[in-house]
Amino acid sequence: MKIFLQFTVSTMALAMAVPGYAQSADQSAESSGLQEIIVTAQRRDQSQQNVPIAVTAVTAESAKLFGSNSTETLSNSVPSLQINRQPGIGMTPFLRGVGSSESAGAEGEVAMYIDDVYIGNTSATDMQFNNISSIEVLKGPQGTLFGRNATGGVIHIHTKDPSHDAAADMQVGYGNFNTITGNFYGTAGLSDTMAMNFSATARDQRDGYGRGVITGKDVGKEWNYGFRSKLLWQPSDTTRVLLSGEYRRLRSEAGGNWVILPGTVSVGGGTALPGRYDSNASPTDFYRDETWRVSGKLTQDFDFARLVSITSYSRTKQHMALDLDLAPDGSNILRVDVDNPAHSFSQEVQLQSPAENKAFSWILGGFYYSSWYALQQRLSGSSLAGLGGFRDLDAPLSLKSWSGFADATLEFLPDTHLTAGIRYTSDQYAIDFTTTLPSGAILLQLPHQKKTFSKPTWRAVLDHRFSPEVMAYASYSRGFKSGRFNVSDGGLVKPETLDSFEVGIKTDLLDRRLRLNLAAFHYNYKDIQVSRNVGGVNAVLNAGAARINGADMDVTFAPTRNFIINGGVSYLDAKYTSFPGGPFNVPNPATCTPTGGFTSGPPTGGFTICPLELKGRSMPQAPKFVMNVSATYTVPTSVGDFALNASLTHNGGFYWEPDNHFRNPEYNLVNAGVTWKSTSKMYELRVYGQNLLNEYYYNWFTSGPLGAVASPVPPRTYGVEATVHF
Repeated sequence: MKIFLQFTVSTMALAMAVPGYAQSADQSAESSGLQEIIVTAQRRDQSQQNVPIAVTAVTAESAKLFGSNSTETLSNSVPSLQINRQPGIGMTPFLRGVGSSESAGAEGEVAMYIDDVYIGNTSATDMQFNNISSIEVLKGPQGTLFGRNATGGVIHIHTKDPSHDAAADMQVGYGNFNTITGNFYGTAGLSDTMAMNFSATARDQRDGYGRGVITGKDVGKEWNYGFRSKLLWQPSDTTRVLLSGEYRRLRSEAGGNWVILPGTVSVGGGTALPGRYDSNASPTDFYRDETWRVSGKLTQDFDFARLVSITSYSRTKQHMALDLDLAPDGSNILRVDVDNPAHSFSQEVQLQSPAENKAFSWILGGFYYSSWYALQQRLSGSSLAGLGGFRDLDAPLSLKSWSGFADATLEFLPDTHLTAGIRYTSDQYAIDFTTTLPSGAILLQLPHQKKTFSKPTWRAVLDHRFSPEVMAYASYSRGFKSGRFNVSDGGLVKPETLDSFEVGIKTDLLDRRLRLNLAAFHYNYKDIQVSRNVGGVNAVLNAGAARINGADMDVTFAPTRNFIINGGVSYLDAKYTSFPGGPFNVPNPATCTPTGGFTSGPPTGGFTICPLELKGRSMPQAPKFVMNVSATYTVPTSVGDFALNASLTHNGGFYWEPDNHFRNPEYNLVNAGVTWKSTSKMYELRVYGQNLLNEYYYNWFTSGPLGAVASPVPPRTYGVEATVHF
């Protein structure tokens, strides 16, 4: 906390000491102040300051300043956002305390979009930011315009569109832990009506952060690469066709960087190791993920409206092998081998009012989404000796979803707007569930199950512009996440709903040198879907209810032409108001009592999950206070510009699970860098450091019958990047 205060005071003192005019590399100032930021939070292009939604817009350049080079680290740029990286599942975001560390095959409460396409499979959201145009984080329920599982909000990633002006960027980098990176981006016109771009990214970390005590080799190594291309065709001023294709592959040691939480004992007798990044994981652990996606977007302008059609198809393959017991002698007590094939298709059609219609704007649309996911799992080890040493599970889950929506904004008084929208969604899930023994005999087979969940969502917003620089709004909206089946046990999960009440103000002050946006909100949250661990496998149950009160702030301040400060603050008070029979981890040996209590002795390994009332406990991954700030100062010289930047993210800590046993500690993440750009802007050299204070905390955690394990964030890393712009 002391470091946090010192950094904040010194940064603000520096800002106030330098008078003048505002400009930066990614938010260059015009003569009138900070540049306008265009967002698509209401499915059309609008100024961020005119949208009555709490939205944080992150450019590729500003993300780099905060050390956000992938979806995993995006939370560095958005204080109200927490992101887990869960082996075999992918990225699981929490926004304003809303989210879940979901089980395999599930969709989260924060919807992810890439170029207007909904990404239902969480494993497909793990991406590097090499060709990013901007990222919009929409806070609060967005179920009307974005639909599927946008209970907590939306993360919308926009990649670069092709340009007729030929250009290319090539970047290579090298960092500690023998990490090699490479990025390429190129675009060019193919004809008067057609343009194309292509991007590629690769990262190979060849040394691990710690040592495997069983093998004596490095653990936690990882490599990934990916490609993305777009083709733009504009045969006329009224017709635009954009085709996209993407391929990504990742391989890591999966659980190789798992560590046992201090003070706990795994079911295999393992305890926390002296080396903070050392692991008892099996040498055969690995995780492999392969994703490809194609999409097409057609925009056709008519005199009366604009027609938008968005089509997408994706396919994902995952394979994972994990040692779940973390026994210190390497014995195979329980091991899991998993295949997760999945594919999805989506089609969205929108009819929008003409752009020139300012007094009354509207949008009508329909959305269809289908997906198929299979959990194909083999459990093996001595703990299954009574079942012949292993157990196979096959649980394909299919979904068909239909929805229709309408949203309109009316200027009924000068500078006063009323927005109202509604959406109706119907989800039909079907599952088959079978477990078999080595002999091929069926251990458990559930009958084919099918269930439909239907519900409306809505929003109503009143906003008023008091002056060209100040706008305020008040909103009420409802979010809905469909129920479904657990692929881990075939059990039924009920839908959840969230009612949001929010007020906010957006301002451009000091002759547009200071941009300050504030929002305060109250959530009523019911039938919350909460992840739990059973036998080493995540499943989901429903909590009763919760209330969340909070506020967040985004600020940009440019006191001089060459100096800019970006930052944000998030405050949350998130507690369960009802959670009967909630999962409470008790160290073994333990016995749950009929009265809702438990008995326990000295820990021998793993946990027993007892059902307790968890009313009044804090919700998982909802830190009370988070703050980030970055400062960039550019020094022009005769040999080029030197940009010095530093950023701080302060997180007050949070609980990982509803029982509030395990807490991620308070931490201060400090990143810094120096960038040189030649006078011709052709050459660029950057030296950077991340987690300079070498803070130790976790980006993933789970506990259950097998123990409590977590994955620590990388230690201090540093390196150099060289870029050539053609």
